[in-house]
Amino acid sequence: MSFVYAVKRVFKMDLSRVGKDIERVSKKSGKSKAFVFFDMLWCGIRYGAGPLDYDLFEFYNLTSAQRKTYVTRGTNNALVRKYNSKDMWHVFDNKNEFNCIFKDFIHRDWLVTGDMTKSDFEKFISGKKEFIYKPIDGTCGRGIEKISLENTVANEMFDMLKCKPVGIIEEVVIQNSLLSAVYPLAINTIRVVTILKDGDVTPVFAFWRIGNNGKFVDNLNSGGMAAMLDIKNGTVTLPAADKKGVTYEYHPATGKKIVGFKIPMWDEIISTVCRAAKVLPQVGYVGWDVALSENSIQIIEGNCFPGHDILQLPAYTPDKIGLMPRVKKFLR
Repeated sequence: MSFVYAVKRVFKMDLSRVGKDIERVSKKSGKSKAFVFFDMLWCGIRYGAGPLDYDLFEFYNLTSAQRKTYVTRGTNNALVRKYNSKDMWHVFDNKNEFNCIFKDFIHRDWLVTGDMTKSDFEKFISGKKEFIYKPIDGTCGRGIEKISLENTVANEMFDMLKCKPVGIIEEVVIQNSLLSAVYPLAINTIRVVTILKDGDVTPVFAFWRIGNNGKFVDNLNSGGMAAMLDIKNGTVTLPAADKKGVTYEYHPATGKKIVGFKIPMWDEIISTVCRAAKVLPQVGYVGWDVALSENSIQIIEGNCFPGHDILQLPAYTPDKIGLMPRVKKFLR
């Protein structure tokens, strides 16, 4: 990341919010506000770490050598600028566009609500007991609903959907029984981040997202948890953790062990995302969210701004080494 870019980021900071960040980190770390301010400023310039990175990764507890191993917001943005053409971001931001372009990897029915007719809707719901509604440009699991068709009149459901923001409705994935046993209320997706360079795809890192707290989505921003996966064999290597830093060796809802769990059909999952990564080569740095049924691998969505933070939270970095060693070669 360039020095000029870092300085620009510093001057674009929301100072009132930064002030709150400094106060929170000072209480959390026991260090003075002055120390936190100047150290946070230095980390923004030297490592491209924003205030959120500084707080989440606990940079105040890291040495200079350790800080260099972390993929910060600035580093992540540099990868996005290098590998992802901005002209193609819209494909990953619009769920219908994504499904159309990657239709060979979706393996489920979907329908756009904006221009659907009653006939379209009746055909879509035929034989279904429930479906998923997603805002067409939603992120972080916000606005997603699981809608039951039991005791519902089709005309009323159609009118209700037409009153919502334009989105897509999708067939519900019937989850693989092994993943469902860990937490049955959500589709527990696998995030695999790939980089396409010179025609070759490299899976860089992966984690398993698991639902919690009675919710039907697995996103960390909605109360879920994530578990680091060994990219070579799909085995959970450390306890799962939620966004508050609470760790789970066993799932609190089912008692199923998370550490050591091996994702089924791992080689097929990696093969699938590597093939998908070549469909739109203008976007070469992607986080793929994959659902697993009993006998198929279904890509749920792709993210052209892959989350750099989750696997670098303290719960995932007991050795205080971040993801930079895995991505460094792609920044050269």
